[in-house]
Amino acid sequence: MNKAYLRHPNLSHDKIVFVADDDLWQVSARGGIARRLTAGLSEPATPCLSPDGRWIAFVSRDEQHAEVYLMASNGGRARRMTWLGPDTIVRGWTPEGHILLVTTYGQPFFRNYRAYTLDPAGGTPQLLPFGQVNHLALGPGGIKIIGRNTADPARWKRYKGGTAGHLWIDANGSGAFRRMDELAGNVTSPVWLGGRVYYLSDAEGVGNLYSCLPDGSAVTRHTDHDNFYARHAHTDGKRIVYQCGADLWLFDPVTDATTQLEIQILSHQTQAARKFAKAEEHLGACNVHPAGHSIAVDARGKIFTFALWEGAVRQLGKPDGVRYRHGQWLDDGATVVAIGDESGEERVAAFAGDASRELPWDIGHVVAMKAAPRGRRIAIANHRNEVFIGDLDANTLTLVDRSDAGQTEDLAWSADGAWLAYTYWTSTRHSAIKLYDSATQTSTIVTQPEFRDYSPSFDPDGRYLYFLSRRTFDPVYDSVQFELSFPRAGRPYLIALQARGPVPFEPAPKGLARRDPGSESLATNPLAMAQRVDLEGIAARIAAFPVPENLFGKIAGAANNKVVWGVLPIAGAHGRGGHKEVKGKLEVFDLDTLRTEPLVDEADTFELANDRTTLVYRVGNRLRAVAASARPAREKDRGGANSGDKPSRETGWIDLNRIRLSVDPRLEWRQMLREVWRLQRDQFWVADMSGTDWGSVYSQYEPLLDRVATRGELSDLIWEMQGELGTSHAYEMGGDHRRPPAPADGCLGLPGG
Repeated sequence: MNKAYLRHPNLSHDKIVFVADDDLWQVSARGGIARRLTAGLSEPATPCLSPDGRWIAFVSRDEQHAEVYLMASNGGRARRMTWLGPDTIVRGWTPEGHILLVTTYGQPFFRNYRAYTLDPAGGTPQLLPFGQVNHLALGPGGIKIIGRNTADPARWKRYKGGTAGHLWIDANGSGAFRRMDELAGNVTSPVWLGGRVYYLSDAEGVGNLYSCLPDGSAVTRHTDHDNFYARHAHTDGKRIVYQCGADLWLFDPVTDATTQLEIQILSHQTQAARKFAKAEEHLGACNVHPAGHSIAVDARGKIFTFALWEGAVRQLGKPDGVRYRHGQWLDDGATVVAIGDESGEERVAAFAGDASRELPWDIGHVVAMKAAPRGRRIAIANHRNEVFIGDLDANTLTLVDRSDAGQTEDLAWSADGAWLAYTYWTSTRHSAIKLYDSATQTSTIVTQPEFRDYSPSFDPDGRYLYFLSRRTFDPVYDSVQFELSFPRAGRPYLIALQARGPVPFEPAPKGLARRDPGSESLATNPLAMAQRVDLEGIAARIAAFPVPENLFGKIAGAANNKVVWGVLPIAGAHGRGGHKEVKGKLEVFDLDTLRTEPLVDEADTFELANDRTTLVYRVGNRLRAVAASARPAREKDRGGANSGDKPSRETGWIDLNRIRLSVDPRLEWRQMLREVWRLQRDQFWVADMSGTDWGSVYSQYEPLLDRVATRGELSDLIWEMQGELGTSHAYEMGGDHRRPPAPADGCLGLPGG
């Protein structure tokens, strides 16, 4: 049996039309082998057969926007019928043979649907005077049933809040409507059939088909689904068809029985076939080899390592079905560690040559990971606000710290690997920098816990700990209303790690004799000595860099007495200001000259190798390697993402097209469903999952993956699985869906009179 993921059914006489494999299909009301009707460019939805069974009105995004299309029910060319722009849903047909639709066109809010009719011969949709309408069912004698807030309860199960679905009925065609408050549960999909109002509701815990008389009495339950919700019910005036799980069911009121339809889909399922993607379009994190000659990148959950400009690309780990993150080298320059979920849980995976192993540590959902520059240890921060140090040789995981207020996102090791610096949330508003001494296994707060400190980085020579902080309070008046804000507030800072050292940012005394800059620098070779930290009075040894406040993204100590940081632009939240899109930039500060110079004009973020010289920065979906401690290049050589420079050693740009990124969608979808389930388990707002047996939920929905053939079907499955939690703001969005052409709609304007 070729079972598929069947959705959005509709019927007329002996025909049923539905959506599967991102196309419309038709099958007999008795089931059997279905026939494909469309081969579109997007994901169609809500097909509705005309009362005579000759036409299908449906929503398509083949030209980007959700618009109404019309085609013959036996197949053929589809004709676009609307040019509305916002969300549109086909709900059925009127007795006069017009298409019935709801849309948010012309409304200020995206959920304010209004009902329209549309002549299948063409023309402008005609607004119906019913106010907000999500569903509209029509009966004989002018009977009308309006559904308001009647969405898809399967995506938010057992909801009882203020926007739960409810029905209004005009039982005699007089135009007077009555709210049917007697109907319990989250109500949706009303239809009129045989003198009764049929609807879907989860009043008894699971979405099922119910009916009542027009006055709301004699409520009767007609189906007994106890696992998946009944969804998207439609009628042809004789029977009702609906979706439940990934199947279609047909209810006959004469026998008061519902039957699962056995439907076969004979499809190649091209969207489930292996394909190749561009690595630059799925670029994740990047890490630089300790010696600076190679990088490790994750692209679409796969780890690739390769030299900056020459040589072959190597993929680590399982080729498909596992998501890897945070790939980086250990100090030996040969072993790569990453976070992978091959076992179904996040674990540390280590790759050395052709060998690999997974460490059995409970590390939660990893937020940050940093390999020590000496030895075979890694620091890990997770969603539980914990910081760990894992030793790959001893196979031990040691808890370093835990905050009650927030997650650690920044980790930094001293050059000798003896000290770990990390951010620590002291409250929900304030974060400080803490230092962990591996020798004594103790942690100390080294910055005042009243600000927002982040991005610690050790000076390569062991003298300072650099960090960024938002503690410069120079308010700016708002230009629209009377209030003040702090749009920048940040500056780079340093902590003198040794007491009684030279005063930072104070020029050294110089005579008239010529000396090379920095010839009297106290810099030492970090390989020759252990890191020394004098903890007593350390919080008093903080100094701000002599630079103006700004928005800073990251800071790192570089070789030759240099410090690199990223400066971020101040951008509007909605992009309505008409400003040219501006990228961040990188600057380098020279501790010898106390001067700041531009390093890169456009950069989003950067990574610095352990050699403290090789810097790889990202701008958009491109990577470039430059020398962090060299004198800044000429303006024409610094270049941005639009400079047109080809990848080469001379330009520094790295060719990501060297990566052959293959994707097995079915294995990827299986990993994604498990990760969604795991993320909800790990980060849900209450530990008992609101009383839901979350493990059983996964066991219930995971088998449906075998029927999923498109990314859109996976989204539907994820939405319904998350709906079992019965909570708001559990969304699914984005993803590698079909991408139709994207022409913009235009609106006609009239000249002023």
